[in-house]
Amino acid sequence: MGRVVIIGFMACGKSWWSKKLSESLQIPMYEIDDIIIETENRTIREIFTEEGEAYFRNQEEKALQSLPLDCIVSTGGGVVEREPNRNWLKKPENFTIWLSVPFQQCYSQLVVGDNRPQLTRKKLEEMWRFRQPLYRECADTELQLITLDKLISTIKRRKHV
Repeated sequence: MGRVVIIGFMACGKSWWSKKLSESLQIPMYEIDDIIIETENRTIREIFTEEGEAYFRNQEEKALQSLPLDCIVSTGGGVVEREPNRNWLKKPENFTIWLSVPFQQCYSQLVVGDNRPQLTRKKLEEMWRFRQPLYRECADTELQLITLDKLISTIKRRKHV
């Protein structure tokens, strides 16, 4: 089957949908941020504060490279900002699904005090706009309004699950 990789902006539902897919298809799911948190033994916010974004992106790249085939992968929202990651997302063994969600919907889901780096609304919106073409570049398919059945049928049509 290969990997099913879910990409999209912060708070668009990547983790939730990845878990649902994993349960429905009965294949393992890997959360890239969780892999980094476990490896580093600190939160994403702490990594950004103490080491900076470049260090975090290096860890993200390593985490992607470590994944097995036949799994669901939930990425961080910024995974597309590095060319090696974009190349990895476009590998033929990956089926990359972009959860395309309007900025306001993502923003309304962001919770103050969560594990994410602290950013202003203006900065978040700039990031959202910058990343849109990168998500599009990497995605095998773009989904906007989705149900679990629609998501599974999209994967089955592509990967013959």
